[in-house]
Amino acid sequence: MPKYILNALQDAKTELEIAGTIQAFEVSYELAYKTCRKILSLRGTHVYTSKEVFRIAGLEGLIPDAEV
Repeated sequence: MPKYILNALQDAKTELEIAGTIQAFEVSYELAYKTCRKILSLRGTHVYTSKEVFRIAGLEGLIPDAEV
């Protein structure tokens, strides 16, 4: 999990803030996955699992500073 999410979770004071932080991460993750999958598909690379999508997106430079 990214450092900024962990910091946000530590700063959260209520269960509602914790739930909101987790929800925001889930939405961001899903949007990034679908966007990268769509771009890779348009480039002719068809991948299906999120692990494959993020690995290949990192290799192709769609994700800057990716740890592949």
